[in-house]
Amino acid sequence: MKWGRTTAALAKSVAVNLSAANSPLPVDLTLSTNRFARLAPSSTLLQCGHATILATATPHHQLAIHFRSKAAAVGVIPLTWTRREQQPAIRETLTARLIDRSLRPTTSFAHLCVNVFAARRACDPPLDALAVNAAAAATAGLPNWTGPVAAARVSYIDGKFVPFASESLAATSHLSVFVAINQQHRILCLSIEAQNKPQPLVNDAIAEAITAAAPILALQQDYHHMLHQLREQHGLSSFPRQTPEQPNQAQVEQLPDESVIHQIKQSATDLYTQAFLQCTHHPGKAHRAHVLTKAQQQLLHHYNQYSVPHVLQAANVAVRRVFRSFIFDKRLRLDGRNPSQIRPLRAEASVLSGDVHGSAIFERGDTQVLAHATIGHLARAAKVEEYIDTAEQRPFFVHYSFPPYAIGDIGNPSGPSNRREVGHGALAEAAIAPMLDSSPYALRVSTEVLASDGSSSMAAVCAGSMALRDAGAPLTEDVAGVAMGLVTDGDREIILTDILGAEDHFGEMDMKVAGTNSGITACQLDTKLPTGLSQDTIANAFKQASEAHAHILDHMAGQQDRAMPKHAPRVVELPMESSVAARILLKDRALLLRDIGDQTNTKLWYDGRKQVVSIEAPNEEAAQEASRLITEALVDLEIGTKLTTTVLDVRSSFALVQTDDAVQGVLHVSKMMVNPINGSERFPDARRLLAKGDKLEVVVLESDRTRNILRFGLTKPPRRTAELESAVDDFLAAVATNAKSQEGP
Repeated sequence: MKWGRTTAALAKSVAVNLSAANSPLPVDLTLSTNRFARLAPSSTLLQCGHATILATATPHHQLAIHFRSKAAAVGVIPLTWTRREQQPAIRETLTARLIDRSLRPTTSFAHLCVNVFAARRACDPPLDALAVNAAAAATAGLPNWTGPVAAARVSYIDGKFVPFASESLAATSHLSVFVAINQQHRILCLSIEAQNKPQPLVNDAIAEAITAAAPILALQQDYHHMLHQLREQHGLSSFPRQTPEQPNQAQVEQLPDESVIHQIKQSATDLYTQAFLQCTHHPGKAHRAHVLTKAQQQLLHHYNQYSVPHVLQAANVAVRRVFRSFIFDKRLRLDGRNPSQIRPLRAEASVLSGDVHGSAIFERGDTQVLAHATIGHLARAAKVEEYIDTAEQRPFFVHYSFPPYAIGDIGNPSGPSNRREVGHGALAEAAIAPMLDSSPYALRVSTEVLASDGSSSMAAVCAGSMALRDAGAPLTEDVAGVAMGLVTDGDREIILTDILGAEDHFGEMDMKVAGTNSGITACQLDTKLPTGLSQDTIANAFKQASEAHAHILDHMAGQQDRAMPKHAPRVVELPMESSVAARILLKDRALLLRDIGDQTNTKLWYDGRKQVVSIEAPNEEAAQEASRLITEALVDLEIGTKLTTTVLDVRSSFALVQTDDAVQGVLHVSKMMVNPINGSERFPDARRLLAKGDKLEVVVLESDRTRNILRFGLTKPPRRTAELESAVDDFLAAVATNAKSQEGP
């Protein structure tokens, strides 16, 4: 192997370009190497429009993916305390998972770092598809390259399929399909978000996505060829970080030869055939684990003189062969079902009491998921800082938790969510969101996997849908989910419905499909086959999944719609013309609104655009009380109505009073049942008649709330009238005495 002797400044760079004129891409796409990260074993710089992505690949004992899109890429300073990026955002985690799922069938031993150096959301193609293409191109510089992997995203906008639509444009789409394909145009990874679209339209979108990705395959082939020529001419530029060879040590365990390996496989075949037969009669996961573990222990005990890893490797070949023979020859699965049969179902809503808004439990075989649905004000919507998308507010969101006890393991159940939990939560969210009507509420679904034997994410979709309906959320249709599997043997293949965890392990496909009786809402497909999957296989899996959805939805249909719990938060909107609001509710810096809000523990404001008074209340009772007070404040009082009022303020000529229903009006001094001062038309000062806080019996003299006119009159003289008249008489007597004294004798 030749190693590069040229410094980075003098290194030769090679690049290949895909013109927008010859591809579905809206802008040119360029792949280049030896520009950045030259000392990495393999590095690729992808440039497409304003997007610049660097992907580096290093040989590793297992596949590991790291994706970052930092704040500087879009000219943003992070809002964290240290002003540095912290843990990867949700979008970064989902993109890393997408890269992993796309490359894992063909690339098993690599460490990839994918970094977005520059981007512009408004006009760039989708970053997740570009990131997958960059990572795939980076693997072209590693040994044992297995061929190109190309990715594309297609959106269905205004009745047309738009490949590589910008993310701002794709946000208006009702169907988005991501696909990764190999050299034979067969599917390695599939991700679908659909607004309850029919299967034929989804199949057409998949075909369009494959067509859009095809030109990138040829680009990667050209890139690999040029990269190979560069390496042959100049050698590898990376460090030769090779592990020193360890001296030979005496082997403690004997390695089996070919004849022994054949014996191990035969023994394993006999043991696992008997074990599988026992499993078909007792379908529980615990019994299955006991039987299979016992068979493995017997095998290891019989061949205890040989290396354990080599014995298990031979046994693994045998057990996979037995698994396939049961499926193809006996049409029998590990738990005794036929290929299209669903495990026993149990669905129950309202399983929790207390202050829980909505709850449900869904069981499918040994998989059990509990879901909570919680309603809140929009201020409680999920706020996610994404450095590419800036701040995003999501009024509906799903959290998925997989504690260790779900599989009988140990660990910290309260730690941060891992990639798998984030990904499954996002999938459940995408599955349910299209069936939610818009509402002024934030909705959170939290799902807890209590026991897992495969397809827990799709069980979370079922439980979450039921919990939302139990909470009174505006769900138009129930959503069900099922995981489909695939078993192949040469040219033969059988699609499995509702796969077990063991069938996911031994099989070649894990295809999670969520939908309703009328269409598909979400799909996530992974495969272990480097050769990929055909479109016909996927179409057949969709058809079989829709039949499973109908069966599952029948079990979920027994749940009755519920109104929102009385203790759940409420958002109420009261129509009101802006002129009325300005004269009644918003005067004096919205004093009346603030008073009502303080009395009822609610948040009130006037929306001039919609011309409504919005009420955010902690429960139904508070919302009703605030609505009543606002309504009564607007209703015209009938003339002659007698009321009890409280004095809020007193001026020289009038008093401002308020009824028990927070209705405010004016009481003029001339209506206080007092006479003018003797010898004049002037009335006494009202401040000598009334005081703040006095309780008065009044009668309505004039009422017009639209003109903000409400005048009262007293039904009886105020308690201070007698004192005032006595003081006036004393004053007049003193004046008369003083006048006589000045006249003299």
